[in-house]
Amino acid sequence: MADRDRQVFQADDMHRASTVMIKIGVETVKKNPLKVGAYIVGILICLLFNGWKIDDSQRSAYQQRIDSFDYVKLQEAGIILDRATNEYQESRGFFFSCDAICSMKKEEMEEAKLRYNTLAAEEERNRSEGKSQLGLFSEVGVAETRELFWLRF
Repeated sequence: MADRDRQVFQADDMHRASTVMIKIGVETVKKNPLKVGAYIVGILICLLFNGWKIDDSQRSAYQQRIDSFDYVKLQEAGIILDRATNEYQESRGFFFSCDAICSMKKEEMEEAKLRYNTLAAEEERNRSEGKSQLGLFSEVGVAETRELFWLRF
């Protein structure tokens, strides 16, 4: 008899817990219908929709656009920025004071950072323009969205 009472008690606890979770879910949907709706649509797109097919000419135009950017320049600018940042950090004095050499190293670092950021923005603009020619719901756009979703969650 005690075993049966324990089973009934456990079932009652599970019923209460599931009721609380359902209530929380319903309240969340009522408070944020747009967010929840967008989230559900995003999940459905990521799981069920592979995107509109792109033909070979679109794919080759996109690939040419991506390949037209000089990634070696961007990588070299990143290496120069890292080196300039390290040199600046090493030239700083006690309690982060900065003398003439340190100031010069800081200027070099700022120039390297500006160069790198300019190249990175150019690369992003190039990639964005290439994707805009394909469309958001193309195979490439949906694949990227799916990848970003799974990286996030």
